[in-house]
Amino acid sequence: MTIAKTFILPAAIEYQTAIANSIVQTKAAIGGANLSAQEGLLRDLCAKISHLHNSIEVLESLTNHDEKEDAHADSDPTTHARYYEQRVIPGMNEVRNAADELEVLVDDALWPLPKYREMLYIY
Repeated sequence: MTIAKTFILPAAIEYQTAIANSIVQTKAAIGGANLSAQEGLLRDLCAKISHLHNSIEVLESLTNHDEKEDAHADSDPTTHARYYEQRVIPGMNEVRNAADELEVLVDDALWPLPKYREMLYIY
C-alpha cells in the first residue's frame, strides 16, 4: 500500500500531467489537430489512477482501523486471520491490479520500479 501511494500514484499523476500538457500545447500550436487518441489515453489514464487511488483508500480503511471498532479484534486468531483472508488480501489484490494496469501505460522513464517485463527478460 505504501509503495502504491508513494511511488506508483505520483508517477502515474506525473505522466497524466505530461499528457495533459502535451494536449494543451498541441491545441495551442495547431488549433484543429485531431487529438482524440491522446485524449482517449488521458481519459483511460485518469480512470486507472482513480481506480488505484480508490483501491488504496479501501485497503487503508481495512488495515488502519480503531481497535475499539474492530469487530474481529477480540476474536480468536483464526477469526482474525479469516478477516485478513477474506477482506484484506482481496483489497491488496485490487491495489495490485490497479497498479498493474498503470504499469503498462506509464512511461518507463517515470515508472519508479522495475516493470515485470524487465524482471522477466533482462534487456
